[in-house]
Amino acid sequence: VAGTHYYPGFPFRLSKSEVEVRRAAPTLGQHNGYVLGELLGLSTDRIGELETQGIIGTIPQETERARSLG
Repeated sequence: VAGTHYYPGFPFRLSKSEVEVRRAAPTLGQHNGYVLGELLGLSTDRIGELETQGIIGTIPQETERARSLG
């Protein structure tokens, strides 16, 4: 979502392990459906309720609050 960015390196190095980035870090809430639905067995209706209540989501709370203020 944010594009490709270059970083100076990993914050740690292990002497006997290769460090490799295989995929980007997940975005906020990217795996909610998988974790809550498939792993924990919540229904899609229940997951929708949690989103409506603001308990889970994909937009940071402060951003949602700022948008509602206009």
